[in-house]
Amino acid sequence: MTVASLGTFDIPSYGDLLQPLLLQRRLESIRQELLVVSPVGGQVFPDALPSLGLDDFLHTELPLRGVVLGGGDLLQAHAGATPYSGMSPSRSAAYASLWLGAEAGALRHGAPLAWNAAGAPRPLAPVAAGLLRRVAARSQYISVRDDGSEALLRMAGCRVRAPVVPDPAFEAAGLFDRRELEETFRVLVSMKGRRAEGRFVTLHATPASCSESPAELAEVFDAIARRLHATPVLLSVSRCEGDAALMRDTSGFMASRPLVFDTPYRLQEIAACLAHSVAYFGPSIPAALTAFGHRVPFVFVDSRADHEREGVLELLERGQDHAPTWRALVVRLDDGGLTDVSRDARVASGIQARLDDHWRELLAVLQGTPRRRRSDRPVDEHTVVPQALLLEMLEGAVAPGGLAQQHHAASTTREGAASPRAGYRRAPDVPRPPPMPAPGGARPLRSSLPLGPGTVDGDWGALDRRDDVATRRSVRREGVVGRPWLKAWQAEPPLEHS
Repeated sequence: MTVASLGTFDIPSYGDLLQPLLLQRRLESIRQELLVVSPVGGQVFPDALPSLGLDDFLHTELPLRGVVLGGGDLLQAHAGATPYSGMSPSRSAAYASLWLGAEAGALRHGAPLAWNAAGAPRPLAPVAAGLLRRVAARSQYISVRDDGSEALLRMAGCRVRAPVVPDPAFEAAGLFDRRELEETFRVLVSMKGRRAEGRFVTLHATPASCSESPAELAEVFDAIARRLHATPVLLSVSRCEGDAALMRDTSGFMASRPLVFDTPYRLQEIAACLAHSVAYFGPSIPAALTAFGHRVPFVFVDSRADHEREGVLELLERGQDHAPTWRALVVRLDDGGLTDVSRDARVASGIQARLDDHWRELLAVLQGTPRRRRSDRPVDEHTVVPQALLLEMLEGAVAPGGLAQQHHAASTTREGAASPRAGYRRAPDVPRPPPMPAPGGARPLRSSLPLGPGTVDGDWGALDRRDDVATRRSVRREGVVGRPWLKAWQAEPPLEHS
């Protein structure tokens, strides 16, 4: 039998691509195959698992034993979410489509739905929270990766048990053989015309994590290399966040002859650089956890304050290993140096025990008795609301960022007061695209949504009469009309993907 895992496993992000590999290793113990599902699909690196596109997954006839959501920061629903928003057709609802698609797949196949240490980076707007409550209510096991995500889940109204578990990326160091990493690093360095001898320090920054210019970063990176007597390694960990271009630009101003790995070919190359460094400095949680697994000191360097990094540092008993700026890191190195890693083995043992408990509970859910017989009805008849939502967004039928202004203009009377009965209307310059062809000649998903006013009391109630009463009441109570989820997506702040 097969277990489907849904996440952002089709983007060049080291941390996201680790998650299916970690789950696959655990599934081997219960002899289950893994089907990886992503918004678009594909294979980013040769040693990453290939993924099936979400559209194809929703029509797959492959029998599923269970559906797993995560890991990663999936519990968000912003229309401008990168790196998917610029694709054609639009994938601007990619993150929400995953948890809604996981629900749809589990319902269709009568399979249990489990969350694998999912993360919530910010609060959800009211209607998006209502849809997430719907998914949570249909899940058999829910786990989140930090206290902040658990608090945001409660804030969204999810009245379910959601244990906080360590990020599975804590096990990343065990994915690759140490001797293979040594050979990989030797080859990487030799390709740059250098020798893999001496000390190396891995440095990493993204445009969102720092305010310094490339020239300013170069000055600080050179200073760090001098203080640690090490060759700087400028590493791209997540190209979708723009770190590759920033590392290339910074290297041009440096005097310390850095090694620049801005386009790694394999996940193993990234792990090799981290394992053979005297320290890792940067904003990436998966990179820091990989370094931790190899007993390499790290310091988060990130101007953003968030509960995710705070949770990791608290778990590792390293509250001091965060610097808001790169110059603050230099001061830290001058004053106190790096954290002693001699106690990491004790800390890692406790974390591993918690992770083992998490995996046992998740696998037990996947091995449980199916909730009901699998139905052969098309997926849109199971859960029309989520499918209509993600089809509208993923087809590009809605122009992200434009509907809020259109709604405001349509719902304001001559006296300047908002009309409670005015609804979202499609702008003339946003044509409705033809229906998306279904894979394999299957019947396409229903995508016709009501566009006029009064939708809440009329057509909205007809979208899913079976078990969506609570969501409809929530929408009525909040007074959102027309296309309620669009307001939810546009109400959230710009994405800061990490």
